Amino acid sequence: MVAPGAQSVAPGVFSAAPGAQPVAPGVPSLRVIVFEARLAVAAGCTNVRRHCAGVVGRTRRFSSGARPMTGRGASVERMSDGHIKYQRGPFRAVQLRSGDPYELSQGHPIFCAPTGRDGSGPNGLGFSVLDSDPAVRTAGVDTGLALAPDTLRAPDVAVNFEGEAGAWATQASLAVEYAGRGQDEAELKMKIAELLAAGTRWVWVVRLVGPRRVEIHEAGAAMRTVGDEATLTAPGVLKLPVPVRALYDRDAAHEVTLRNLLAAKGYGSLDAVREEGREEGLVAVRAMLVASVEARGWTLDEVHVQRIAACRDLSTLRGWFTRIVTASTVEGALADV
Repeated sequence: MVAPGAQSVAPGVFSAAPGAQPVAPGVPSLRVIVFEARLAVAAGCTNVRRHCAGVVGRTRRFSSGARPMTGRGASVERMSDGHIKYQRGPFRAVQLRSGDPYELSQGHPIFCAPTGRDGSGPNGLGFSVLDSDPAVRTAGVDTGLALAPDTLRAPDVAVNFEGEAGAWATQASLAVEYAGRGQDEAELKMKIAELLAAGTRWVWVVRLVGPRRVEIHEAGAAMRTVGDEATLTAPGVLKLPVPVRALYDRDAAHEVTLRNLLAAKGYGSLDAVREEGREEGLVAVRAMLVASVEARGWTLDEVHVQRIAACRDLSTLRGWFTRIVTASTVEGALADV
């Protein structure tokens, strides 16, 4: 989920984290300066102190009136005809580490705040549902995807992402984004476009405000929206359909996750597991019954063997088992209960 109010900023200028207090108007927080310093070192800057001083200076100029544009901030410039021209920023995915609170879009950093209460629960439910699908190889929450050298995106849930261990993943077959209150729609639109351009086959946007629904984005196709009674499919990625409700409703998610786990073990439903347990119980009781008959010194003829094997009623089998102790013949023991 793109954090409410998330924005990319001018090259070299990072917005302070929500709630962070600058040391003075127009001066970035210490956390921002430290992060800038780390990026500068990674980029091979020979004068980190001068670089950070420049960060402070540029931030002051913006705060004094020359403020960056909202949305993609100074990563765009307004042209005379009113159109927006995108400019690539200086940063690269290799400069970020796991845990850094930023994504990159065409070289520009985007601060990503922690997920709020309304979104964190559905994120986990969606991951559980998709990760448990029998056909899914890998799934992750906020998995960093290096879509290009200067673009690093982290979908709320990524499915079947590719990449080597110890490096950023490079793409995912399916990505899920949760859009809650305060969603930055322009940034979300850009994120979807970058994911699809990099090879993601589907991006599902789960809308948590207003009527629950999912927007399905697919490369080369028009976006379509389905309601909370619909089911979603991803041929070649998911084996089983996903009810829309399972992506945000706890009970529905648990039910689908159980279905997926059972399917992975070859069971069509929980009833199938119960039936298998019943069959195993019948087999065990029949074996005990035959052993008890043999312990009495009796011999079972073919008729008796077939009768025991065909009986599927536990109460009848238990009745025979009890009468073996008191009956004088096998015929009497296996008479109708």
